[in-house]
Amino acid sequence: MRTDDDRKHQRAEAAFMLRREDSLRALNQRIERLAHALQLDLKREGAIDRLIRQVKTPSPPSNAESYSGPERRARALDGTERRRKDMLFFELRGLVVLRYELVSAYASQYGSQAMMLMIESVDLHVAHIGPVAAAGAERAVSSN
Repeated sequence: MRTDDDRKHQRAEAAFMLRREDSLRALNQRIERLAHALQLDLKREGAIDRLIRQVKTPSPPSNAESYSGPERRARALDGTERRRKDMLFFELRGLVVLRYELVSAYASQYGSQAMMLMIESVDLHVAHIGPVAAAGAERAVSSN
């Protein structure tokens, strides 16, 4: 027979797992948005491995080199866009590694079956709402 303490513990554990799932869902959505912005298809075989192994040096800030004349603005804009993409790439790479670490930790803590259920739920949510739509919905909620 279950006591009230057992039920409270189960409810607390379920709420804790839902928060973990929400965190993983938000992380996956950010990864999807970054991949979309960088025009990377992370679903292609080996794409994530290549992303993790790829080492880039960030572009210098656009004001690092001095240009004069009419090409100054064009080069500054080019450098700014390249730097922005480099920063998005570094964020994407870091978040993919973070996701791997979280999934590994959750699997060892809660078991592989519970982790698979959580991943399936997260994937279904992202597939249903879409990463770009989810980003718009998050911004709309946070601005209210």
